[in-house]
Formats: sequence, C-alpha cells, structure tokens
Amino acid sequence: PAPKAEPKPAPQPTSKPVAKPLITQEDERSIAAEEARKKAAEEAARKKAAEEAARKKAAEEAARKKAAEDAARAAANNRVAGAFGSGGKAVNSGNTTGDGAQGSPDGNSNAGKPAGNGGLGTGLTASVSNRTVVYLAKPNYADQQSEGVVVVSIKVSEGGTVVSASIMSSTTSSAALKNAALSAAKQSRFSAGDKVESGTITYRFKLR
Repeated sequence: PAPKAEPKPAPQPTSKPVAKPLITQEDERSIAAEEARKKAAEEAARKKAAEEAARKKAAEEAARKKAAEDAARAAANNRVAGAFGSGGKAVNSGNTTGDGAQGSPDGNSNAGKPAGNGGLGTGLTASVSNRTVVYLAKPNYADQQSEGVVVVSIKVSEGGTVVSASIMSSTTSSAALKNAALSAAKQSRFSAGDKVESGTITYRFKLR
C-alpha cells in the first residue's frame, strides 16, 4: 500500500505591529500651552504668597512701631506735672480752670490755679469778652525738654468756634509747644454770641 501523506502544519497567524498614535504639531502646541499655563499659575501663586507675607510683615511692623510710639508718648506724659489736667468742659468767661477743674456756671471759678496768676503754674485759662467757655482742648505736651507759658490770641465766631489763632506771647522758644497751643486753641469752643469776638487762651507748660 502507498504511504500516507503527513498532514501539513496549520499556518501560524502573523502578528501585525500595533500602530502608535501619531503626535501632530497641533498636539505639541497644545501640550506646550498647557505646560505654560501651569507654570504661569504656579508663578502667580508664589507671587501672591510672597505679597501676602510682605503685607503681613508690614502690618506687624506697623503695629510694633505704633506700640513703641504709644509707650514713648505715655512715658512723656508721665513726665508732665499734670500740666493741663483732663481738659474738657470749663464753664467760665475769663476765669477758667487750671489743672483741668471745672468752673462754676456764674463764671466765678477759682478752682485749680487761679486765672491770670502768671508764672509757670500748670493749666490753662481763657478770656473772650462776654463769652462762656464750653470746651478748652488740652494741648499735647510735644516737647519733653521745654516748659513755659504760651498766650494765644483767638477770634471766636458767632457760633462759638475759634476761627483764627495766633501766638500773642510766649516765655518758651519751643516751636513744638507753641504749635501744640495753637492746635488746642483752634479746637476749643465758646458760647454763641452776636458777633465775632476776640480773646486769649493761656497755656502753662511745666515739666516735673
């Protein structure tokens, strides 16, 4: 008998290479743009954090500086021999208080240092024609090395506000004390009247 033919082996499937996705030029631009956006966002976040830290540091420094100034001002005030008491109301026409005491409504107050006693007392006095003092502002003792008496000439409006103030005389050469007296004079108030009237406010600065 004729020999049997051996079966042919089954053909093996050939594997095709997997096609890789192509990166186009447009894709590259998109990737670069995304990276640029991320980098810009990170840079902006860093810049914002740095600015916030700088603001916080500046605020802390300002707070420390203010605390130091307040402490220095308090120390300076402690050196002043109650120069102007608490200021505030003083009801009087020509005989207001020294040492911040309040006069009587009839204008005959001699509380504290009497008005017009001269010298280097402590306190402040005012005299404006027929007006009554409503409020005498207490000046800031701005020069801790000087003392003296400053007399301020003022004009008072019909409504009682001080419309002008100038130095009439002074026993101190301290510009700081003169300016403090002028500033306080402009803040003072008197009763209303029929016309603009002139007067004076005397400030006595004395260190301990």
